[in-house]
Amino acid sequence: MVTTWCFFDSRIPKVGRQELLAVIRAAREQPLAILIGAASIKTREVLTDGLDIDSTLAKPIDVQEARDLLDSCIQARLPRRILIVDDSSTVRSVSRKVLQASRFKLQPEEAGDGAAAIALARQQRFDIVFLDYQMPGIGGFGALAEFRRLHPDMNVVMITGTRDARIEDRARAEGARDFLYKPFFAKDIDAVLNRLFCLARPK
Repeated sequence: MVTTWCFFDSRIPKVGRQELLAVIRAAREQPLAILIGAASIKTREVLTDGLDIDSTLAKPIDVQEARDLLDSCIQARLPRRILIVDDSSTVRSVSRKVLQASRFKLQPEEAGDGAAAIALARQQRFDIVFLDYQMPGIGGFGALAEFRRLHPDMNVVMITGTRDARIEDRARAEGARDFLYKPFFAKDIDAVLNRLFCLARPK
């Protein structure tokens, strides 16, 4: 039987939690790491001490919260079809490697521009699209609008190397579920996926 998640107590000394987390991360099955601990009365947030965990479960444990978290964990372990859209073959190749290093089961495909991505989206449904903002022809926002028309529930993550908050604000306003700045790494992808899968990874 493959373990897909691991729950551990926040009362374990921090060194012990760090060692346990290292074992979890090194496991071939790559289980999700869930910290159980006392929570703020107002926010239900659990103190993580900066540990790189996937989610938390607050004490006293609420049955519905636990069920919702388990459901999110199950959903997060399912294979996901991913589309990487970028006009740079180098960026696509690097993005593919980063996605394949993720703890999540991702099946990436690639498109070199907005038009090619839209054509693929008309033929099949992708769970998540990592969409470059700036491309020749149909740019990121044009492709985003068409994705939203074809598949209103599609998870689109806009990516760009341009550090401009206005781009991020517009992307979210027009339906992007999340946003990434280049260069990004496996941990950044995992953080985005945790949010998309409602694991609510704490900061």
